[in-house]
Amino acid sequence: MKLLASILPLFLFLLLSNLPPAAFAQEKANNWETYRGEKCDYQIGLPGEYQISEETVTAFDDETELTQDVIDYKKIIDLENALNMNATCRQLAEGERDILSTDFIQDALDAYISSNNIFVAGRKVSKDDENNQISGIIIGARGDSDDSFLTTQYWVGSNSLLIFELELTGSDTIENQDVFANILSRVKLKDPS
Repeated sequence: MKLLASILPLFLFLLLSNLPPAAFAQEKANNWETYRGEKCDYQIGLPGEYQISEETVTAFDDETELTQDVIDYKKIIDLENALNMNATCRQLAEGERDILSTDFIQDALDAYISSNNIFVAGRKVSKDDENNQISGIIIGARGDSDDSFLTTQYWVGSNSLLIFELELTGSDTIENQDVFANILSRVKLKDPS
């Protein structure tokens, strides 16, 4: 809970405001890699190489088979500090966009929280009509951990669904907080280029 308590004010401010985290993130490295999946509306910037695989999933109609990208990034900082990012992004099947409402995302977050023993410190579900997207974000910790801080985010775009989880475990250092914030600032709608 120490780590959560120390960086919670910044992330609650970011969660509850409309300001992008990039305004607070400090650029530390020049070797960032960016995931831009072909069928994904979103991109994720990560400070180094990440692993990507593809898996087959079933759409909400329980009939349509789709493929989704599974993106994994792990950084072992030292024996006590680690950063783990897991995300999946898949194209939406026909009609799925209509199912994915703010209520649906709220229910998905509730299920995630209860099945993963998450202590929630902040939560927001919103709809952005201008960009035709819905987002659901939680900030918290796994269980009653003193050295864990995580965010889980659901992003529904025009054509895809991104589920993103970033967890920092270990010491509360400025460097760890900066890397965490920098990754968050790089989860966004895909650049048109």
